[in-house]
Amino acid sequence: MRISWFALSIEGQYDVTAGLLREGCIESAQEMLNNLRRQGEDIPAWLGDLSVYSLLHAGEIASALDTALDRAAGGSVGSTQLVHETLDTASRLHHYAGTLHVWNTQVQPGHANPPTGTYLQVLATAAQHGDSDLAIQAFRRLGQQAVVFTSREYELLCEAYLSNQGPELAGALSTASIMVENGISPNQAFTRPFYTLFRDDLRQAQQAFRLMQELHRKGRAVPLGLINTLLESHAVRQDVEQAMNIYQFMHEFERYGPADEPRVPFADSRTFEILYQLAKFAGRDSNDMVTFLRDEQHALGIPTNEVMLNHLLHGCVNSGGVNFAKALLHEAHSCGLKPRLGALHRVVELLARARDDSCWKTIRRFSSGEEQSRSWESDARRIWAEN
Repeated sequence: MRISWFALSIEGQYDVTAGLLREGCIESAQEMLNNLRRQGEDIPAWLGDLSVYSLLHAGEIASALDTALDRAAGGSVGSTQLVHETLDTASRLHHYAGTLHVWNTQVQPGHANPPTGTYLQVLATAAQHGDSDLAIQAFRRLGQQAVVFTSREYELLCEAYLSNQGPELAGALSTASIMVENGISPNQAFTRPFYTLFRDDLRQAQQAFRLMQELHRKGRAVPLGLINTLLESHAVRQDVEQAMNIYQFMHEFERYGPADEPRVPFADSRTFEILYQLAKFAGRDSNDMVTFLRDEQHALGIPTNEVMLNHLLHGCVNSGGVNFAKALLHEAHSCGLKPRLGALHRVVELLARARDDSCWKTIRRFSSGEEQSRSWESDARRIWAEN
């Protein structure tokens, strides 16, 4: 039996390839395209575009980039829509090589102007890969489109500076200063990349504070949130001396506006939360450190919050400060603060060891329910009897 094969024309092969791409048979389609290239056939622009689109939609960014590079070598760039689609997909998936290629060959020369969302994705990709140059360019393009920046855009730009092989602290801190000058305060998400760097590298932390002082001398705003982040990194290292040295210098950063406007304090509640937590590592100087900080806190008009209260109560227990503990409990009651039960229980035990009658009032005032009250009273009586 004789079998005859139907020979497809070149145009027919183009149509079959397009059909394979539309059906998602990408490998078979790519094989046909490669065969056509080996035969010396020019791939029409529409089919080249369809091939790249199909690879992009399949998430094959590397293959799409290779195809785009091959086409570029042959003098074919692709449609404007394809350029935008390539950049959008590559940046959305944080594919650095694909993003950088389209940016350098199409966006930077002015051949393409993608939408705002794509610029944001490029900024995020640059941040993830520590490319501060690309991040700056994307940030500027967003500014040219009159985008109202939020802390997120500044955060990504700073992350690009800090993720570089050699962290660019000056650029990151200057960006943070600009953000504050534009009325945006740093939140925790913004400060975390800084915290990681300061925690892991003491020299970077020390350099950061010198740069902050330099910014202040030039009349630039210094974000208090970042100074607190420095303190936090020293607290993790239990480095009381470094933290207190920074606190002493923080007085330089207090700003005074017109007479009818309140001053901008150099510290806030977070500052004292960190320092009170750190005080337990001060050894013999712990009481003096807490006394000094309490005076500073009151002078700045910063009210005690529950986090501060718990750190202070733990300090009282460790140092045996009965009178200070009683004063703190009185302040907590008058301000409606509720200390943590663990801290309260330890204070009750402290008062019982001192055979102080306020032990019973503390139990009645702060215990949560009759069962807990009976349990604490039982513990207190036992400790009282032992002392």
